Amino acid sequence: MNNSIYVRLMCFLMLSALILTPIRLPSKIQAQAAQTNNLTDPKELAAFLDPIFAERMEKLHIPGAVISVVKDGTIIFTKGYGVADIEKKTPVVPDKTIFRIGSITKVFTATAVMQMADRGKINLNADVNKYLTGEKVPNTFSQPITFASLLTHTSGLDEISPVRRTADESKIIPLGEFLKTRIVRRVPPGEVISYSTYNPALAALAVEQITETPFKVYLQNNIFEPLGMNHTSITDVKKEYKQDLATGYEYTENKYQPLPFQWFHTYPASDINSTATDMARFMIANLQHGTIDGKRILSEKAAREMQATHFRNHPRILGWAYGFYEWEQNNLRLVGHGGSMDDGYSALMTLAPEKNLGIFVACNTESGAFGLAEQVKDAFLNRYFPAPTKPEVPTTKNPSPAALKKFAGKYRPIIYCHSCPPNTSYVPEPFEVKVTDDGMLSVFNGRWKQIEPMLFVRADGNLAGRVLLGFKENKQGAIAYMFQDTYLVSEKALP
Repeated sequence: MNNSIYVRLMCFLMLSALILTPIRLPSKIQAQAAQTNNLTDPKELAAFLDPIFAERMEKLHIPGAVISVVKDGTIIFTKGYGVADIEKKTPVVPDKTIFRIGSITKVFTATAVMQMADRGKINLNADVNKYLTGEKVPNTFSQPITFASLLTHTSGLDEISPVRRTADESKIIPLGEFLKTRIVRRVPPGEVISYSTYNPALAALAVEQITETPFKVYLQNNIFEPLGMNHTSITDVKKEYKQDLATGYEYTENKYQPLPFQWFHTYPASDINSTATDMARFMIANLQHGTIDGKRILSEKAAREMQATHFRNHPRILGWAYGFYEWEQNNLRLVGHGGSMDDGYSALMTLAPEKNLGIFVACNTESGAFGLAEQVKDAFLNRYFPAPTKPEVPTTKNPSPAALKKFAGKYRPIIYCHSCPPNTSYVPEPFEVKVTDDGMLSVFNGRWKQIEPMLFVRADGNLAGRVLLGFKENKQGAIAYMFQDTYLVSEKALP
């Protein structure tokens, strides 16, 4: 079993980097896609999605999966596929089977923070230390860490992954105690997007201390219960629904191995358990700007602010809203989040606000499951909201190779523990950016053409004209960072 958040995330990153690649579905599925486009017809949706799930689940060794689709305030489609438990042959049922949603939990934590701001309890741009009653964030840099920087992963906190989980419930460390030695500031706030578990964990601790309520109780009283998410919980599954939790699996040595349930000390970043229909209600509430069935958890202003863009590494490369990351597909701005758990679960939530559309997919394996969720999302959007035009690569003259020399060199993905002692934590291997003889960059198995001083566009293959690559200099004018999308941020490695 792979216990590294970094390896899991890199699998997701590579899939995210390819979201615009045309999907090669079996010819039978392609023929069905060409027939009708009635988005609100459950029978058509089943006929379209069933073969995709069947093909992907078999190829990726996924025992069970589920989907829910919402449109215009209504659940238009839900369906379970495969089994929640192989030995018991328990079928997946959308309104009953519980999956762990991993890092999608971070969106719920962000919602709790937005509720605090909405109720006048906090200022999103104020120093978070103002609200912490115990240990304070160290004053490593003159700029304070704010709730806004926590919700956009721009606080500069290090990602200290070792010993964040336990398979023994009795050994769970309370959030405040666990964070005492884990809030390590690596770079000043606002410098670059650097995804870290400790952003939502610290934000949740502040909510807990402001409200004088355990965070898991806060979520139950202020989000799950008002939204009618009756099967949803954080950390442990509710006692009355324990039998409905899908078993998490790993496929290894040509067989499925059940995995033990894990508890995370940083649970506000990863530990929600939910059903497809409960998640459908959460998506509807977000798409309706904070309300469902007459129950409001956020003001319309706060809900819109939560989905708005708040930080980008480059103005033309999509970044973070509050809790949601953003991306563009088929000329649609999408917000959402993915999640995976190394005890055998993964999920993806996608919202298209301008279409009032949401898609949620979950599986009971971690390995390969994003390959299903991403392909389902891509196939769905390509069928019902196809891209109207094909982007083109500019035909302007390339700069000289010498002019691109400063971009060349080795880079390393930024999401790892920088402060951990050597050989105690995973450190990703560096990769190289090269300059070609005709004045382009070569990296990620592709060629990149310069279109702005710090911006390049993919110039070859299926992604030509569709994907951007940005760079950022440090104060000395040297290249410090390279980024391709919301997550795929790399630092220039030392020579």
